[in-house]
Amino acid sequence: MIPKILHYCWYGPNELSELNKRCIESWKTIMPEYEIMKWDETNSKMDLPFMKGAYKKKRFGYLIDHTRLYALSKHGGIFLDLDFMALQSFNRLLDHTFFLGMIKEEEVGMGIIGCETNNPHILQIMKVYEDLDKFQDIPSTAIATNYFKSQNLHANFNSVENDVAFYPKEFFYNYTLSHAFHGENYKKYIHPDSIAIHLWENTWIKPEFRDFWFGEVRRGYTRAIKRIIRQPFQGVGYYKDLTYHVLRHLGFRK
Repeated sequence: MIPKILHYCWYGPNELSELNKRCIESWKTIMPEYEIMKWDETNSKMDLPFMKGAYKKKRFGYLIDHTRLYALSKHGGIFLDLDFMALQSFNRLLDHTFFLGMIKEEEVGMGIIGCETNNPHILQIMKVYEDLDKFQDIPSTAIATNYFKSQNLHANFNSVENDVAFYPKEFFYNYTLSHAFHGENYKKYIHPDSIAIHLWENTWIKPEFRDFWFGEVRRGYTRAIKRIIRQPFQGVGYYKDLTYHVLRHLGFRK
């Protein structure tokens, strides 16, 4: 049985956003009996090459990719991204040995995950990060989705009847990234099955890359050019991301 522990991560010097605070308050209000554990620089495995590299580059969102797995392996419970609003108690989820939600039909989400201590799937996905000899900019959803496919579990996607419960998107991700970027009210997308809803704060995504992703290409180019004129020394990571989005627009990347 999954223990009544809620985990979240926060790195860097900045304060929690108002949305983050509202989301945590929703957890406390709906589930006052749950323990809440915060993970930061003081209790994460900051000595890993992946973690050192991400921290040095101030890619704080990527630190979460290992720590969420580490926290769950040690304590069990439920990990939540800080932009997850609870809508009802998670008690119905506790009978699983491991659950997560689907963002799309064939894409696993990592914003909410629950499991018992030392779950073998969590340990295997965590090993991917621990085996890296440096930071790599790989989406956690891609790593998890590829792992479950390699274990021949993709036939169970969108099913809660097996060892790993893959909840359909209506339960956690009915409000999509596209809805959020276009400013739609999340309340319109609360489904009768929704237990929590991801609000996609996405403070780490630069506006020009959002524009490219959703087809606002001219605006994306304009924003990028203005940023570079204002400050040419954006760092290698920015120019790599910009190159990726330009190549994707031209049809050379997916």
